[in-house]
Amino acid sequence: MPNNVNRNSGLKTLVQVKHHKGKTSAHGLKQLSAVTDENAELWLITSASLSDHAKKYALKHLIKVTEGSELVDWIYRKQTELSSATRQQLGISSIPALLI
Repeated sequence: MPNNVNRNSGLKTLVQVKHHKGKTSAHGLKQLSAVTDENAELWLITSASLSDHAKKYALKHLIKVTEGSELVDWIYRKQTELSSATRQQLGISSIPALLI
């Protein structure tokens, strides 16, 4: 898991990233909740959505979550900050295309 210090809070930010279709279970959240560092901000980022059980688990264990549609919105808002190679890997184009 990446380990960075959050410049705003001084906390470490530990992130678990999952690429799933459909629903993401609480498995990644359980891995994060095993972290014993009280100076860590915990995040689960998933390309899917969380199951109801996983959402409750995240709330109970104070784990922040970004789900599929939120992730897509965030990437869209930040696309100008991405390198052209990353935009290409994500399939983001600045050239209008006709979709049929």
